[in-house]
Amino acid sequence: VNTLHQYEVELQNRGKIDVEYRLAPPSTPFGSKFKFEPDHGRLSGGQIEIIRVKLLSDLLGPFDEAFTWYIKGSSAPLSLQFKGAVCA
Repeated sequence: VNTLHQYEVELQNRGKIDVEYRLAPPSTPFGSKFKFEPDHGRLSGGQIEIIRVKLLSDLLGPFDEAFTWYIKGSSAPLSLQFKGAVCA
């Protein structure tokens, strides 16, 4: 609890067309404790973006959070899931 945890994930455009992406704002109590940098942007074809994820929670207990990323022009959003527990 109240300890900063940091992660990195890759967002990759495997296509040849530039795309714009954005994170849907989280609506759950634990979801709001996560911060993503950047949370929106543009990827050229073949480009990889490193997304830095920070978790700083004052809530205790288990969590199972799925974050939705919208890709402009895509029929289905991407999902990124974190599972864990915050302990005292």
